[in-house]
Amino acid sequence: MVATLEYLVISESAKILEDIYDQEKIDPQSLINEEMLVRLLVVYSVTFELPTNPARIRQIAKRVMTQNFKHELFLTPMKDIVGNFEFLRGHQNPFSKNYQFQDAVTMVTEYHKSYGKRQVEECTLMKEELMRRDPAGMGRVPLHQFHAESAAKSSLFKFGEGKDYLREIGALDESEALVPKVIIPNYVQGPWNCLARSGYYAICCLNECESIMNAVEQRFESPTVAPQPLMELVGNLSSATIDGPRQLPEGLAKKLQEIAQLHKGDVPIYGRLFAQWLHFAFPYECPYPSLQAGNIRKEMWMPDRKIETATEEEKEAAQHEAVLANQTSADDNDDVYDVLWDDMEVLHITDEKQRSTAWSSVNAIMLAVIVLSACGSLVSVVQQMRQVIHPTRCELKCSV
Repeated sequence: MVATLEYLVISESAKILEDIYDQEKIDPQSLINEEMLVRLLVVYSVTFELPTNPARIRQIAKRVMTQNFKHELFLTPMKDIVGNFEFLRGHQNPFSKNYQFQDAVTMVTEYHKSYGKRQVEECTLMKEELMRRDPAGMGRVPLHQFHAESAAKSSLFKFGEGKDYLREIGALDESEALVPKVIIPNYVQGPWNCLARSGYYAICCLNECESIMNAVEQRFESPTVAPQPLMELVGNLSSATIDGPRQLPEGLAKKLQEIAQLHKGDVPIYGRLFAQWLHFAFPYECPYPSLQAGNIRKEMWMPDRKIETATEEEKEAAQHEAVLANQTSADDNDDVYDVLWDDMEVLHITDEKQRSTAWSSVNAIMLAVIVLSACGSLVSVVQQMRQVIHPTRCELKCSV
């Protein structure tokens, strides 16, 4: 299956490259020099990353080749790929480098294989840009600041997504109606930031919270954990934006105890409430577990997806509402957790042992009913029925 998928991806890449050769009026059977190869590869990368028309793609590619314009995104990676290809090929004459169409196909295949690393770098830059606009350090950017180009420190990113999209992916915090906020990790991991130009896969920003959850799983090897050791472990963990060890806020300690009380003394680490707790412990790495995020339309992951951007009127309205709200960031952290906290629990994973016991009990009841119909009565049936356990099961969300 993996080999088949790789073949399909290579075939798709070859077709795109063939179209580019045709647009540039170059015969795929001919040999091209290194300068022409790099230019074609830049056109390919712009075609792959930017959903626009061929004329606009050629215009951008020309600017990349002739000016210091987004070299780090297009020109530099392609030059590196050509250099690596030459090294592996062991070219003997550096002054007579000619390339066949199949050589170009090999290089764009390597481009796809290495794109994940570049995507991580872009996602990190995006997160850092949004962090600069977070006045309270809670992983949230006021909507008017999210849209404000005047707040940008980097020209790489322009955030224009409207409320409908942000709400659909669970990235819009509307706990304060006048000052809605964009939740940074939810936005960064949203489908619009996935590169989905291929019909076979999408390349998305990593969920940085997975490494934190991995540390919790490896330490405890249990689906439920007592709050105190859990608090101690998380307090010692570090992330890209937080250095451990640290003293977690009193408000977070209180919330963890509340989760444990809800579940007879232990914290289900695969539950929604613990995921919410981790979001506040690592606000830039762990996404907020919004109940709306499960309703993302599958079309949002497709190459031809479209979203509605915020109009100038909507941006001005958000700015006006923020001024009216006259929000300050001087609130006590404990109060902030109470304001933003949602008590809705969802348990994603049921203890397999418990589930097996439940189904064994159900089978025992069915057998008892059969005996009853044959023998008249059986007193132990009532006792067996009281022992039946009905586990709660919720479907896990799968990302592309």
